[in-house]
Amino acid sequence: MNKIKYVIMKENRRRLFLVIVTVVLVLAAVIAESFHQSDFEDRFRTRRFNRILNQKEKIMEECLNELKLIFARGEPRGSVSETKIFRIAEENEITILQYIDKKLIHWSDNNFDVPTLIQDDSLFSKPLIFLQNGWFLPETVEAGNEKIIGLLRIRTDYGFENNIIRNGFAEDYGIPPETGFRTNPDESAYNVYNNRGEFLFSLAFPEVRSKSPFIFIPLILWASVLVLIILLTLEVVKMLTTGGNNIAGVITCLAIFAAIYGIVTFAQEPSVLYRTGLFSPYTFSLGSFIPSLGHLLLISILAAVFSYVFYKHFPINEIGRERSPAGILVLSSLLIAGTFMISFFHIIFSTLVSDSNINFETYKVLKISFYSIVGFSSIILLLLVPLLIIRKVFHAGRQAGFRTVVISVLVSFLVIIVFLYREPLSLLALSFLWAGLTMLTWITEQKKVGKLNMTVIFSLILGIYSLYVITVNSERKTNENIKVQALSFSTENDPEAEHLLLDVWPQITTDSTLRNMMDAELFDRRDFNTISTYLNNKYFNGYWGNFNISIYLCRSGQLIRVGPGENNFEDCFGFFDERVRKYGHPLT
Repeated sequence: MNKIKYVIMKENRRRLFLVIVTVVLVLAAVIAESFHQSDFEDRFRTRRFNRILNQKEKIMEECLNELKLIFARGEPRGSVSETKIFRIAEENEITILQYIDKKLIHWSDNNFDVPTLIQDDSLFSKPLIFLQNGWFLPETVEAGNEKIIGLLRIRTDYGFENNIIRNGFAEDYGIPPETGFRTNPDESAYNVYNNRGEFLFSLAFPEVRSKSPFIFIPLILWASVLVLIILLTLEVVKMLTTGGNNIAGVITCLAIFAAIYGIVTFAQEPSVLYRTGLFSPYTFSLGSFIPSLGHLLLISILAAVFSYVFYKHFPINEIGRERSPAGILVLSSLLIAGTFMISFFHIIFSTLVSDSNINFETYKVLKISFYSIVGFSSIILLLLVPLLIIRKVFHAGRQAGFRTVVISVLVSFLVIIVFLYREPLSLLALSFLWAGLTMLTWITEQKKVGKLNMTVIFSLILGIYSLYVITVNSERKTNENIKVQALSFSTENDPEAEHLLLDVWPQITTDSTLRNMMDAELFDRRDFNTISTYLNNKYFNGYWGNFNISIYLCRSGQLIRVGPGENNFEDCFGFFDERVRKYGHPLT
């Protein structure tokens, strides 16, 4: 008696511990998610940016001072000490320039043009300067008529972008590529300063935060909460079934799992899940009930666990050998439910392969991704549902006669025929899978079969079926993609781009900042780069990344080059007016 009490007390303590841990993890997940959605990450990135920048500034100062000593000692060019300094500078994206009598005699970087003659002494005295393709932090060391200048690259800003050339901050700073760049301290709260405390620029983080390592903290916590809720649900089911309330236990499990899926799907909580590609409808979607791959994974996990609870605890009396209509009806009903489930499984699997952006062709190793693994895992978990229903059927009917079982199986095949009678090959493939699982389960119930042998046979059956589904539907997806691509090539205009232009044009025309930039008597290269960067960062980002956008700064009567050669110049206004007249489309 004491032993029974001890076991009960031990179980109660374990359940109480699970409840406490679950509550603590829920609170931790909520706090982590609130931190992720706040400006904490942006402030953290800004502080880290300042710290890394200050470290690089110190490295640049040390490099310049060391060079000054080397040159003072009269060491020859290319010495070991000089080579070491240049290597350190290159690793930190620092360009070193040496001027004698204001003339450039040595430079360490050929990736951009630098002034060969210093005509304005104030050029390198500003806290932040722009040279050809980027923004630099300058540092100067002088000795007589010799001047050594260090340029620390902060950000790259070309007039255009493509697959090779990308604008943005240097990788060492760990800033998302969508982050903007502002030289006005009032435009952003995330300011960057140099070692002397002078304002350099502000970081303009995107409103929609991109994926970052910070998001994994709330995701891991919520995943742990899901596991603990499932364990607590199993404990509740165990408590109910131990007291003889098996049906109540199964229904409770179903209700809890349905509530979990409903909260995630319809309430869209936790919201951090929807910031990941796993819960993006652009990867995969099967209507409002399974709107993403993440929902498919969630429902697969919950369905697999519930099917185990159903197999373990749902009360079905064993059917005797007598061929009674009641026995045949019970077996047939359960098998029909199993065939319904496996038919839905086939539809989901086929749609996942043909209508998603996920690769399931394993021979294309380079295209296998995390989403492919999630897709395969979801399919295997979903297949456990009809498999455990079959197992439940044959466990209840293991004493039934062979004829009773055969009749029930043949009746269940009618469901598959109803679903797939228009697709003979798919009907044959799914019938093979259903027959294989049925035979495997029947043999397992009648004879002792090792788990290893059962797993090998199950893998073989699933592999043959999957090979057909993946091959046929991948080819179908390829053909559909070719059709879409051909249609897009045949379309001269992009409706989405037209709507974006309609939305952005009123904003450009009323932009006072842009008007002030354009209000100049004479534009030099620096003005053009500033205006181009402003337009790209504020107006032509996001969807416009699909286009090659060229920005021209022209006035009436100004000539622009329109092709190779010396005489390929045309009037700027006339050239664009002619292109609009010939190739333009009215926006509606």
